[in-house]
Amino acid sequence: MMTKKDYIRAAAIIQSFDTTDVTARVIKREAADAFVEFFRGDNPSFDVERFRAACETGLVTRDRKSFDKRKSG
Repeated sequence: MMTKKDYIRAAAIIQSFDTTDVTARVIKREAADAFVEFFRGDNPSFDVERFRAACETGLVTRDRKSFDKRKSG
């Protein structure tokens, strides 16, 4: 079974992709999609929204309230 540390590292790798052009952004999204499917298969409780947000922003939050505050603010 994967650990939280594995999810965080995968999100950090995806977040670091250079997205200066359209092709790179598509590749980044496809990589995130592939990890989502893999992680969901490993853990049905995997938080897809939180992972996708971490892939974009690099933020990894402990709870929804702090995520929502950072997202809106």
